[in-house]
Amino acid sequence: MNFSDVLKTLNQASSFELYRMRAAIDKVLHEPCRQMAIYAKLRIGQDIK
Repeated sequence: MNFSDVLKTLNQASSFELYRMRAAIDKVLHEPCRQMAIYAKLRIGQDIK
C-alpha cells in the first residue's frame, strides 16, 4: 500500500467520507480475531508505545 497516495486521497475527501472511513477502520480494528492476535503478541512487562 502506498501511503503517500492514501494521504493524497484522504486530503481530497469530504468530512463525511472521512467519517465513514474512520467508522469502517474502527469496526475492523475492534474485530475479536484482530484483538486476540494483538493480545497474543503482548508479554507481561512489555513497553507499549
